[in-house]
Amino acid sequence: MLTLRSFTHFGHAFHLWLYQPLVNALPEGVVVRDANQIIPEQEIFRNTTADPGCGVGRGSLGAFSDLFRYKLLYEQGGIWVDMDVTCLRPFDICGDYMFRSHKIGVVGNIMKCPPRSPLMRDTYAEAAATIRHDCPWLAANQILNKYIVAHKLTGYIIDGFCNADDWRNVVSPLVNGFVTPPASWHAIHWLNEYWRGLQNGSVIDGDTPAPDKDTPPLGSTLHELYRAYGLADIYEPYSPPRRPNAALPLTAQAAPGTNRLDVLLPALARNGASRIVAETLAALAPATTCRLHLLESQPVEYPLPAHKTLTLHRPTGNRTAQLRAIAFEILEAGAKHIHTHLVRAEDLETLWGFGLETIPVIHTSRPGWLNIPTRYNHPQVPLVVACAESVAAQLRADGLNRPLTVLRHELQTHPDTARLNAERRAIRLRHGISGDTVLIGMAGRFSSHKSHTRAVGVLSALQARGVAARLLILGGWDDETGSGRAAYAAFMRAAVEAGVVADIICAGEVSPAAPYYAAFDVLLNTSSDEGYSIAILEALASGCPVVATNTGGNGEFPPGNIALVTDPEDSEAFAGAILSKLTAAARHVPQPPVEPGLIPELWNLLARHTVPAQATLTGALILTQSLELGGPASSLARLAAALPETRKLLVGVFGAVTAAHQATFTQAGTKLLCAAGLPLAAQAQSVLGWIAHFQPRTLCFWNLRPELKLLLTKLLEPTALRILDVSPGPMLFDELDAAASFQHRIAYRAEAYFARLDRFIALYKGGEAPAPARNAVLPLGTPTPPGFIPLPAPYLLPPRGFNPALVVGTICRIVPDKQVERLLEVAAKLRQRVPGATLMVVGGPDATSVPYFQSLLAAAESQPSIRFTGPADDPLPFLRLFRVFLLTGRRQGCPNASLEAMSLRLPVVAQPGGGIAEQVLHGKTGYLAETPEAMARRVTSLLRDEPLRARMGEAGYKHWQKNFSIDEMTARYDKIMFTNQV
Repeated sequence: MLTLRSFTHFGHAFHLWLYQPLVNALPEGVVVRDANQIIPEQEIFRNTTADPGCGVGRGSLGAFSDLFRYKLLYEQGGIWVDMDVTCLRPFDICGDYMFRSHKIGVVGNIMKCPPRSPLMRDTYAEAAATIRHDCPWLAANQILNKYIVAHKLTGYIIDGFCNADDWRNVVSPLVNGFVTPPASWHAIHWLNEYWRGLQNGSVIDGDTPAPDKDTPPLGSTLHELYRAYGLADIYEPYSPPRRPNAALPLTAQAAPGTNRLDVLLPALARNGASRIVAETLAALAPATTCRLHLLESQPVEYPLPAHKTLTLHRPTGNRTAQLRAIAFEILEAGAKHIHTHLVRAEDLETLWGFGLETIPVIHTSRPGWLNIPTRYNHPQVPLVVACAESVAAQLRADGLNRPLTVLRHELQTHPDTARLNAERRAIRLRHGISGDTVLIGMAGRFSSHKSHTRAVGVLSALQARGVAARLLILGGWDDETGSGRAAYAAFMRAAVEAGVVADIICAGEVSPAAPYYAAFDVLLNTSSDEGYSIAILEALASGCPVVATNTGGNGEFPPGNIALVTDPEDSEAFAGAILSKLTAAARHVPQPPVEPGLIPELWNLLARHTVPAQATLTGALILTQSLELGGPASSLARLAAALPETRKLLVGVFGAVTAAHQATFTQAGTKLLCAAGLPLAAQAQSVLGWIAHFQPRTLCFWNLRPELKLLLTKLLEPTALRILDVSPGPMLFDELDAAASFQHRIAYRAEAYFARLDRFIALYKGGEAPAPARNAVLPLGTPTPPGFIPLPAPYLLPPRGFNPALVVGTICRIVPDKQVERLLEVAAKLRQRVPGATLMVVGGPDATSVPYFQSLLAAAESQPSIRFTGPADDPLPFLRLFRVFLLTGRRQGCPNASLEAMSLRLPVVAQPGGGIAEQVLHGKTGYLAETPEAMARRVTSLLRDEPLRARMGEAGYKHWQKNFSIDEMTARYDKIMFTNQV
């Protein structure tokens, strides 16, 4: 019965040749034929000998059956199958002939021939003359092989059309356990004669007795076939054996290479550059070996913390001797880079001559530069770092042509509110500032570009408005050049002339300065040029509002607690901005950023981005967030399994990996690299280490968190490494928008990210990134489904009595974007139109969507026709049960579940949006429906009209086969990842 039902299920008309009538009813599609028309019943004979090799045949009708099939095929032609053959997929055989391969060449239990063929004429003629009851078991098949060769038909022999005739290694596992038949199999041959011998107690070649055919072990492939074709109770409980799919915690792998940072300063003096260096090194140690090299002998004004991995190197001798000692010390340690701060070009050239690469860091805008930018245009300068985007623009405008990046400083200490309040009271008391007096603060040594004289006009303008205001300035005025003294003198003259000198306090050099920001009511910055002010950083960190000239890096601070004045000479504009900040809401001390040590770590990572020029870059490194259940992970695993063996593929993962996916990658020979559980900077460092070690040509982001993508692309921007991003759809753009603060933090906007990508890979037309992205549209694909798909396990089925012809469903993650609540409406409307219809929702929520999932479950309690099954590691059994596949949600990229449904010839009814319109051709492969009402109406028509359902399912299958198969996907992604073609 299994043979009959399996072939009629796939649309074959089955002619059953009988000598005696049957009592049992036969499936629709089975035609009973009289076997006497071929060979009279009285000519039947049984084998009287057993095959000496396999021990089967005695008492069998095998030899007579061979004669019968040869004559039948000669007279009528067609496809012959034995009754121990189960159909797994349609026998879509285009040629006139087909034979299944066998160790002796071919055997006749599955074959196709045209009527009156010379092959069957000669085969039957010789077999009729020679085959008797005492012939060897395979004698008739050897005659068949002889004439296949003689008539030159060996090209019609198909390998892998069904299983090998091997009980122990192939058939027994299908009987005693669950094995998914390969997708290439069109049928299973159960070796009935061999099985009969085992059931009779024979032990052949060490095989043990087989189970009874009618009661195979629960959950075995044969039992699942019985369940699928109604030959066993589909609710009989058992635990189906499945491969493990639990998430495996992988151990993070240390990045290869030396973790060392070398920095060169003329001296550790009291200035912004020295402070940045000191704070960066303090934050990095002890995880990083830090070495600070100083050239001058003046005292250290910023004491370094005591860490065994942070050391100070102060070589002696003249300038050249000092630089030589620094270069040799670094090169002997196996490093080759040094970050240089405030170092003149002459000293850089000396270091270049000793073979050291330098990464100059530019801390000021154009007026404060020690060197003209073109002095950095040297092969030994792999990268230049600017403190702000405005400074980077000036460097480019003045002729810098080396790789350039921006890295803004970030404070490593963050005050608490209670301490700020105490410091405010203490400092204002110390300087006699009353509670109703507005204290304007300034920070920075007196110099011409700081334009302190403008502050005099601002103070006067405030006082003219009746505001009790005073000005307190932090910073000295004595320097080697004398410019500070000149600026101070000009400032005091202006104060005297304006009559406000009594309301000005010059506190001089103050350390630490941070407590004063609590005392200030507003920080004033009147600079004509500015890099990225540490004073403004400290003020904002203390909740102190800032009013500043709109120049240089001042415009690069996050908006909110800072007001910018466009005309630096407009004292009234400054005064108005100060008053607006004074009337704003109460002070708010911002929270420290996530991973506060990220920016110091970036200084460490900057020197690790280069790839040796002589390296041969080959292969691709794909980075993905995790390899758990879900479409992106499944697509990546399928791609790895389908790529040619010659491809060098590595996959870096930052989360858990299921056992099933790990097995797929292992079998494909793909190298899995792990950086799970590490902070962001350490993940980036791991990737840079992988790149340096394995030297891939292409880096591909595959469902990776936006922060890591942005960070890596910034670090790798100057390299020749090809970078691709496979977009999951509209969610990617939302994720980038949500990471806007991170983009600002690392000074790398989405526009720069898209510009650096070699290709942005959209999964559908309309999903492309905005200019300047170089877009390519490459849909995903799904593999050919296996030859047999079991029903879901008993506990996952709808309640007893459900109508299998009226089951519809969806498979998706239960997250708000999928709009699963619409399916509740569809189920209610469908129940009115098609009584007995069942709607199944297969999938589970992610960590953030559990409340949403719970709300759906609660709403579904009153609807018996809808069933939530939870997540499933294998969606195919559910798709096999469905008659129509549903898909809601507008933010689709290229969903796998609908493609898998199409590969199983299911029509799809979907809500339009994203790439779904490229999958579902409205009116041909399914329907696009905007509303639950329209969706219910379309599902109703498909359930009631089986021919329509079959036509759309077949059209969907052909559309999938042509555009969305795993072969199509592999060809596309192989080209773009490994050959740089689209």
